[in-house]
Amino acid sequence: FPSETFLELAITYYHLGLTEEALTVLKNSPSNPIIYYWEAYLFNRLGKKEKSKSLLKKAEAQSPYLVFPFRYETANVFQWVLKESNNWKNKYYLALIYWNKGKIEKARELLPECKNEPDYPPFYLTRGKFFENIDNSYSLKDYNHAVKLDNTDWRAWLMLTNLYEKIGDYQNSLKSAEAIYKQRPNDYIASVPYAKALFKIGNYSKSISVLDKTVVLPNEGMGEVRSYYNNAHIMLAIQKIKQNKLQEAIIHLNKAKLWPERLGSGKPYDPDEIVSDYLEWYIWNRLGEKEKASAMLLKLDHQTKIGARRSRRNTLIAALILRKEGKNKEALKLVQDWIEKSDNNDLAKRTMALLKGDDKKAKIILEKIKDIPEYRMFFSEPIKSLL
Repeated sequence: FPSETFLELAITYYHLGLTEEALTVLKNSPSNPIIYYWEAYLFNRLGKKEKSKSLLKKAEAQSPYLVFPFRYETANVFQWVLKESNNWKNKYYLALIYWNKGKIEKARELLPECKNEPDYPPFYLTRGKFFENIDNSYSLKDYNHAVKLDNTDWRAWLMLTNLYEKIGDYQNSLKSAEAIYKQRPNDYIASVPYAKALFKIGNYSKSISVLDKTVVLPNEGMGEVRSYYNNAHIMLAIQKIKQNKLQEAIIHLNKAKLWPERLGSGKPYDPDEIVSDYLEWYIWNRLGEKEKASAMLLKLDHQTKIGARRSRRNTLIAALILRKEGKNKEALKLVQDWIEKSDNNDLAKRTMALLKGDDKKAKIILEKIKDIPEYRMFFSEPIKSLL
């Protein structure tokens, strides 16, 4: 943004009382709305009102695309501008400055004053973000309005998808995720939210089908992609167990243990496979395959031991296996560690209640978490039989 260099120099002259020199610098700057606002402000200070009004109109006529004012000095300019004009862009720009300076409440007060006058989709994404967790219905209206103004903007669709997911509206989350996916089927930015949304409504086969065509560049923020791949195969295995299609269940459990490179995460040295291992042990027992069941039991024993250094929800299986083996102290210690490291996770607290025989508390917590898609496997047979 070359205009920022000119503006920095112009502001320096202005602070020195050299207004004419500041205007000369701004006159030579590349075109930018903030430059015109400053020119309008400075001409007004010089008493040249008509010139000032002309430049103010010129500034307001410019597109706000990639315009991000951030200086305190520019906030002073906009405080003057708002006395001269009620244009929504002036409030929007001042709100951006307040946001940048951490004055969130001041920004939040300004943005609703713009009502639905803006025809600029990012405005609604900005305002919607300010009201998330405060008034999600307000944010949903803004995100939907952004999509209405530009239905090709994947960011708008993604923010809408994520908010629907956050409030538990998985059907609408799926609809918006599908809209992105149709536009960008070969982009993991679109395919990952779509696969997640499919998982959350219980369409595990289609979720896997989408992930099988997804290529994710390795990055720290994408570790969950492989988790959804793993969980979807586990849920399909549980479905096959219920249908007594045990060999098909084994196939899904083996796939659940894979770490496809294209999903952006490398396989750890000692991966946590306790859920799939427990299900596999259960299947070999039912099939009367004693040697395979015994081998899996040894692996489960190892998994319960390494579980002590993990805080994942899979710890539930480790703790309940320890309880079945009569190792209640170890199980309690394991779950207490899980609770402390996972910020009082409800699944962890329910597991603790079960271990302590507090069925009433366990039932109350279950009502809170039973519909969380990622927890479904723990309330399905055969895992449920451990409880």
